[in-house]
Amino acid sequence: MEPRLHFMPLFQREGILALLLVSVLPLLGLFLPLDLAAEIALAGVGLTIIFIILLLERNEVLRFVKSSSLSLEVPNNLQSGVPAKVSFCLKTPWKESRIHARLFPTELLQIENDVFLFEMVAEKSARKRYIEWHGSIAIFPIARGKLRLQKVYLRIGFHNRLSSWQCEFPNSENQEREIVPKSSENEELQPFQLLQGGETPREQGLRGSSEFHALRPYSRGDDRRLVDWKRSSRGRGMFVRTYRPDTHQRIALVLDCGRRMNVRVGERLQIEYAADAIAQLVRLCESHEDETGLFAFHHQVLASLPCARHHRGELLRTLQTLHPGQLETDYGLFSEWLRQHRRRSLLMFVTSISSPGNLDLLSKLLSPIRRTHVPVVIAVADEQLEQFAYSPVANLEEAYVVSAAGAQLQEIERRAKNLSARGVETIVCKAEELSFTLQKKYLELKHSGKI
Repeated sequence: MEPRLHFMPLFQREGILALLLVSVLPLLGLFLPLDLAAEIALAGVGLTIIFIILLLERNEVLRFVKSSSLSLEVPNNLQSGVPAKVSFCLKTPWKESRIHARLFPTELLQIENDVFLFEMVAEKSARKRYIEWHGSIAIFPIARGKLRLQKVYLRIGFHNRLSSWQCEFPNSENQEREIVPKSSENEELQPFQLLQGGETPREQGLRGSSEFHALRPYSRGDDRRLVDWKRSSRGRGMFVRTYRPDTHQRIALVLDCGRRMNVRVGERLQIEYAADAIAQLVRLCESHEDETGLFAFHHQVLASLPCARHHRGELLRTLQTLHPGQLETDYGLFSEWLRQHRRRSLLMFVTSISSPGNLDLLSKLLSPIRRTHVPVVIAVADEQLEQFAYSPVANLEEAYVVSAAGAQLQEIERRAKNLSARGVETIVCKAEELSFTLQKKYLELKHSGKI
């Protein structure tokens, strides 16, 4: 498939000045003794000249397009929520030209450039038979799925010309890419990491495991209950004991894929934030040699993977296929899964909360298992409800809506505290904070020895 011109010409500065000049030609009748027919003929001649110039420029652009080739390089690893760059290389024998490249956003992709345009830099090739124009566009994958960049749009203009033209270059290369959940390391979690050279962080309290690792010099902030007094009594300073975290612990991840996960937060769906958060947590658990499993459901079971080690690839492939349903969540499916899941584990339930009634249902399901499991509920807050609760009021009707939204938020917060008081820790956070909250809570519970 060959590139083709498909848009009207976009006038450059010279073209705009030419059009302005032609438009003021009829005003010459105010200063010269010209009749109406002469003024019309004068304007017609000017427009005809501009039209002929545009045709000549169009032929010039067509020759440019036919003699040029465009290739682009898409990164192999695209993660949802992680910025990336698409690189371009245009080979052409034309030197005197101005070129911009353009990509259009899709349902899986946002273009980070504000105007979607960038100017390439000309580089002479070693053969000197053509010029290579290189450049890149920043992209932002917003959802999981298969990405195929089928078209690239170029804006081509020549120096001292009236117009610039847009053409469509098809991407003939097979560069289909899979956008997978984000699983890269979260830099914000570094202060909470348990493994720092094989030991627990100094600023944290008593050990959360029984496996001794090594001695190290005492530092300010260390818990004195970890001091090895026998070694310190030799007079060469104080030393503290360090311990390796426990491994082979079971982390059961439960994802509620009901219709509330279909709500957009900014440009992304809540399900995308949830998939990214679980993928990152699975990576973190694997680095600590723990076992992870996944149960995903809405009005039917979507995935049920038992806790095991070294199956992150299978978990990521499963996360790739999860999509929110259009109906309310059937918590009966979760209740059946709980009856089969008897071995002690950290059970992290990821959901979206917009009604206090959902917390009541979770309380009935999770409160009875708190003696055998460590249940934790991580809920995505309803941002639309928060916007209603804190929006300005203009009339009585709006005041009623704002008051009702505020009351519902307070009720959700109250029931979340009650659920935590019953032994089921419940955290309500924003969608953007979901990944950090999940990993931080996992590290806190692991270090405290509660798992």
